[in-house]
Amino acid sequence: MKNLLKFFALLLSISLFIVACEVDDLKNPEDDVELTEDNAFATMALKDVFGFVNDGTTTGKSFSACTSVVYTVGTKTLTIDFGSEGCLGTDGVTRKGVITTVFSGEARGWEAQETATITFTDYYSNGTKLEGTITITCNSVDAPDFTTVASNMVLTFSDSRTIKWSSTENVKRQGTDGWILNGETTGTCTARNGDVFSRASKDLISSAACKWFIGGSLTLTVGDNVTVVTFLDVCGKIKIKRNDLPEFEITL
Repeated sequence: MKNLLKFFALLLSISLFIVACEVDDLKNPEDDVELTEDNAFATMALKDVFGFVNDGTTTGKSFSACTSVVYTVGTKTLTIDFGSEGCLGTDGVTRKGVITTVFSGEARGWEAQETATITFTDYYSNGTKLEGTITITCNSVDAPDFTTVASNMVLTFSDSRTIKWSSTENVKRQGTDGWILNGETTGTCTARNGDVFSRASKDLISSAACKWFIGGSLTLTVGDNVTVVTFLDVCGKIKIKRNDLPEFEITL
């Protein structure tokens, strides 16, 4: 009888330990912060690339002095080269490498239903490498409206860990210098720690004055855990709320 009681006591202890670990894991803010920062960076990096390509379709747009922008008429190719040493932008982000875009239209500048395919050569943003393919479709020229499809995207961080995803976003002009994004990831997406996640963006608002979004939200789902990230109108400030746990605020 004593052995049986010890056995049940051991089972109870193991069960309580497992539950405690699950609760501790659920309340660990580090998981939310890393996944949030990575997805904020991923979404913002795509918006930046789109912005550079959009600016490159028009002659006379201002780029940093360390950036070379060349449009080749014969191949309908836009090459944006930030050099190999690092080019500091007005947004405080240092970039290097090459963004290459091939257009389907006949002339430089967007046409309705025109497509563009973007690839990267050793492209880095603040030391993080971006790889993959992005296809842009111009839905409207007069009221700028685009669909972006990002395929097999990979961000490689300085610690050699990666985040991998594919996504579809609708991008519309917001005001005179911003954009508003709505969309979601597709297929299997993998976080730095190996977790499989999905991401939905809602009314993300960008501004030339801030390298982060200044409005809207990201919803990140990992298993049964749903984290809502709300971008505040103070540059770099966000609120994070997972499931029914208390919301907290951080600066990116």
